[in-house]
Amino acid sequence: MLKDAAINWVRANCSDPKLRADFSRKLSDVLQRRVACWFAIGQALTREREPYMIHCFADELFIFQLSNAQSKGLMLAPDAMCSSFDPRPAAPRQKALPRVVSISRFQLEKPVLTAADRIAGAVSYELEGEVPPALCLRLDCSLGLSGDETSWLPIELTAGPPGRDSFSFAPLRESLWPLALMHRGPLAVFLRVCIDSDTVVQRSPISNTCGTLLDIG
Repeated sequence: MLKDAAINWVRANCSDPKLRADFSRKLSDVLQRRVACWFAIGQALTREREPYMIHCFADELFIFQLSNAQSKGLMLAPDAMCSSFDPRPAAPRQKALPRVVSISRFQLEKPVLTAADRIAGAVSYELEGEVPPALCLRLDCSLGLSGDETSWLPIELTAGPPGRDSFSFAPLRESLWPLALMHRGPLAVFLRVCIDSDTVVQRSPISNTCGTLLDIG
């Protein structure tokens, strides 16, 4: 369970009892709303003395170790925890489809981008069941208080041995969210394979989720 996994990670990696209690309380509140959220923990509060970002996205847990520059980009003090969540209402629950595609080795061409650069990279995939004829990639960029920016890209995956597919998504400057143009610092991005459809609501995920951090300079 997502909540248990996140709380267990904090218990194992952070010794401060107040931080543990605050994290558990805030996480429980956000997950009741069924929206994506993240928490950043300063280096003075972790056993490894390294800053971390804990991201809860698509019912999966992602742990990112932050560099010093990324920590400063979040204005994260060494002895502080900060957090944010997607302010948009949660979408109505839909019946989850079987995961028939497994993706891994999600890599971006450039670790540092500007708002004008395309988000390009590659991902490995393996088909594990009967795949619908029309597929697309979904890329979500976590923009903190301005929500998540979502981009779509039609793809074709070949049956047989595991393969690797390249992608190139539109830059953030084409986002509908004005705050996307002002975002600086670390940006969490998440990739999934979905059924392609003319309507967004029918583009259901059929893969696991891969995530990584990039920097917007």
